[in-house]
Amino acid sequence: MNWKAAVAAVLGLQLLVTPAMQACAASLNAKEVTLNTMQINNHPAKYEPQKGTFLGAYILQDETIRADIGTFTERTDKQHASYFRNVGYGKPFPKQWVEQVKAAGGFPHISWEPDDGLEKSP
Repeated sequence: MNWKAAVAAVLGLQLLVTPAMQACAASLNAKEVTLNTMQINNHPAKYEPQKGTFLGAYILQDETIRADIGTFTERTDKQHASYFRNVGYGKPFPKQWVEQVKAAGGFPHISWEPDDGLEKSP
């Protein structure tokens, strides 16, 4: 059973995957698909959409698009709300990357990591 049939069986619905979506996934070397479901939220939290979802992406190691947000947006044909980046403790703040994300209309999501373990972290 392919992934579309498996998800449809579990959720009791039909999935529409366009050729453009398949080509995009193939061009980005997608090896798995994550499907999130949701209900309409009549009382959203601050900045939370009433319906729909925010899309986010980690693209820094994608050699196909060379970590370019514009190329990624063009290929996915979707505006993303957030872009993710890991930064090691003690490393400089990625100001240029943050400015690129903001210029693309996104929100920078940064994770500071203890690259040398918790014992050596500042």
